[in-house]
Amino acid sequence: MIQLNTWMKAKQSFSRAIAMGIAAAAVLLTFHANANHSSKLRADDLKQEVKSNTVEIAIRFNGNGEDIELKKIQWKDGMTVLSLMTQLQKEKKIRFKHRGKGITAFLTEIGGVKNAGSGGDNWIFRVNSKLGKKSFGVTKLSAGAKVNWTFGKYRPSGK
Repeated sequence: MIQLNTWMKAKQSFSRAIAMGIAAAAVLLTFHANANHSSKLRADDLKQEVKSNTVEIAIRFNGNGEDIELKKIQWKDGMTVLSLMTQLQKEKKIRFKHRGKGITAFLTEIGGVKNAGSGGDNWIFRVNSKLGKKSFGVTKLSAGAKVNWTFGKYRPSGK
């Protein structure tokens, strides 16, 4: 009877040890899964932060020059399309000419390609796919904005 009693106690201890091991494994797996999920969230948050503190610009020459795409340009509060382009010109990433300032600023040339005037091809800009409705000298950019300059015929619908 004593042997049976000892055997039963050993079996209960063994069962408790297995249950504790399973519980510990479950806790470790949960921690590991949360750590991976947490690091993925941090990486996604970091990507979002980089995007939200930058702007992009694309210049399409439509066969009149080599297209330019610049991403992750540091955004600054109060930045306009003109101030962005001026910054890039100072960094020797683009070349452009304009006349006027503020509300009267008018782009005349990018990369040696000049506006043709009425009836010809001209430089047209969009911000986040929306046609510029004001001068590029006063069109403000928000963080994450995408500026597109296209050389061609004016098409308000973007087609």
